[in-house]
Amino acid sequence: MNVSADKQYENITTQLRYLNDKIHDAFRHFFTLASAIIGGSLYAHITLAPDDPRRCGLGSSASALLSVVGVAIVILIATNFFSKQGYRKRLSLEYPAIPLGTSKTEYAIEASTCVLIVATCVGFWFLNPL
Repeated sequence: MNVSADKQYENITTQLRYLNDKIHDAFRHFFTLASAIIGGSLYAHITLAPDDPRRCGLGSSASALLSVVGVAIVILIATNFFSKQGYRKRLSLEYPAIPLGTSKTEYAIEASTCVLIVATCVGFWFLNPL
């Protein structure tokens, strides 16, 4: 079966858009989940007395949960980013007029997003109110 060049181009660019949206969605999910975990910790800190038995273990559990979420999101972002780079390479190989498109800015944006996620998790380990 022969696929026209236009359909191949459309398929590759659709995949690029999809992977880019997935990277943004992953960061949005981290922001939502981190807000819920951190907010829940603050709420428990405010509402529960320091000697309340329900408070026992909440601090380390919340920190561990945020860390697991952070690691999962960083893996999602990295996987989608490298998949996107593979599609960009294929696009530039099939259509030499289109440049590869891997700039230092593109790497810096994804890397800074991952660094922000890691900094949030590490900061929460040290500043957890519970």
